[in-house]
Amino acid sequence: MSLYFYSVNAAIAYAICRDFFGEYRVYAAEAFATDNPPSSDPQDIHWEMARHAVARDKGYTKFLQLRATLQTIATRKAQEGTLTPAQLELITEILARATPEEYHPVIYVILRSGIGSDRLEAVTDKPRDDSQEWIIHHLRDDDFEVVVTRLP
Repeated sequence: MSLYFYSVNAAIAYAICRDFFGEYRVYAAEAFATDNPPSSDPQDIHWEMARHAVARDKGYTKFLQLRATLQTIATRKAQEGTLTPAQLELITEILARATPEEYHPVIYVILRSGIGSDRLEAVTDKPRDDSQEWIIHHLRDDDFEVVVTRLP
């Protein structure tokens, strides 16, 4: 059993979750480079996101999906009263103006011992039967370190 979980997300998602949501929900693996298929391997996800960010690929499907997901979460949180209308408007503006470079990947290194079983869920809808992947709910800033990679 690994001491850490590894997850990759876009810098813009990290910033919005940190600054507005106060918590994260991430898919994670027990190693940065795994035998998982590319869609579940943090290293492969990192390089794929980096490639599209460097290429300034405005049409990259994953970036577009992430923008829509972040907007949906923000809208729901505003409806629940955990975001103000002004915060929702600011998130909407940030997402609308974001460039592909702002979707560059960041790596979350998550200390396994800090994650209680109540926040850890095994992924059941796996891309391949032998994939090892987890969902970590209610991840907080003090649960992990962020590695920001530099892009050319």
